[in-house]
Amino acid sequence: MKIKLFYTVLLSLMMTGTQLMSDDSVNKSSSDKREYRIFKLKNGIDVITVSDPDLVTSAATLSVGVGAFQDPQDAQGIAHFLEHMLFMGSKKFPEPNEYMQFIQENGGDTNAFTAAEQTTYLFSINSSKFEPALDRLSSSVKDPLFEPSMVGKEINAVNSEWLLSRQEDSFIQQRTASVTGNPDHPRTKLGVGNKDTLSDSEKVLLRKLNNFYKQYYSANLMKLVLVGKQSSKELKK
Repeated sequence: MKIKLFYTVLLSLMMTGTQLMSDDSVNKSSSDKREYRIFKLKNGIDVITVSDPDLVTSAATLSVGVGAFQDPQDAQGIAHFLEHMLFMGSKKFPEPNEYMQFIQENGGDTNAFTAAEQTTYLFSINSSKFEPALDRLSSSVKDPLFEPSMVGKEINAVNSEWLLSRQEDSFIQQRTASVTGNPDHPRTKLGVGNKDTLSDSEKVLLRKLNNFYKQYYSANLMKLVLVGKQSSKELKK
């Protein structure tokens, strides 16, 4: 899915987060009236909040420092597959796609993507529903169910993305560069994944998925950006 314009602020902040974080301040334009705060949660997540009272919606981006380059050779595409499985229910909200449905029912939009070295989850929503939306995203990331009955469905979803991607010029160029370059470079892996690269056995894939999640979905590898009409104090809370 294409990332909408509303997310550009969140993404730019996420990508430049290490440059922004200097003495808990942001180097911004004098014409920028938004209020920024930077802090680290006790669990190690770096956070940037952006308060803008003129907004009618609020938005969040959570980025995890793991992507296709970290895929094991025998499970190429598992970072992408994990991104899909996170939406298939959590301990607090066990219904598959409940998170996405909540966002859509409250005037919002959501997206996610897996890049070479990061996986990012984004949403925007009516400001009055920001806190319960964050609760759902948090629950999905920290307590996913990884329901076995959803594995086959999401393998097919990943495979469908691969079938579409392989027809695009950019994908063809990327794959050509990867197979003609250094064979030891991680870009040779098929990051999008498909039925052949993931596993013939759903049980084996589920075990690999849990291992990958436990290894990489750690708070100290995460960065969070919150943008909303709420005050900086409310956003931090």
